[in-house]
Amino acid sequence: MLLVDALKEEILDLLEKDKKFRYAVAGYLGLAEILERMDRHEENMEKLWEEQNKVWEEVKALRQGQEKLWEGQEKLWEKYDQLAKGQEKLWEEVRGLRRGQDELRKGQSDLYLGLKQLGKVVGMTLDYYTAVFVEKLLVERGV
Repeated sequence: MLLVDALKEEILDLLEKDKKFRYAVAGYLGLAEILERMDRHEENMEKLWEEQNKVWEEVKALRQGQEKLWEGQEKLWEKYDQLAKGQEKLWEEVRGLRRGQDELRKGQSDLYLGLKQLGKVVGMTLDYYTAVFVEKLLVERGV
């Protein structure tokens, strides 16, 4: 048993100190294939990291685009508010114009009534003066 223990100790020492021996043992154990697979996996992982970085760059670009859209949206809301205020001013003006129009109609109606009454008064006076004038004219001509 002593010989086996010594052999184990020497093998472990060689594995630790001798790189060629370590690789030779790894080859016998099939670790070389595992290491090669790990290398391929590492290469694949690097490609995945590159792709992931591209995705993050795209996400960053999308966020920047989204920020620009939000800024544009804010400007649109500001314009909308300005338009709404302007629209309210226009409605106030329309209401004022309608009030003025109603006042004009009432004044027009009052003027019409006044003119109608004046027409009656002037008409009677004109009829009277015409009758007097015609009577004098007829008297002067001997009728």
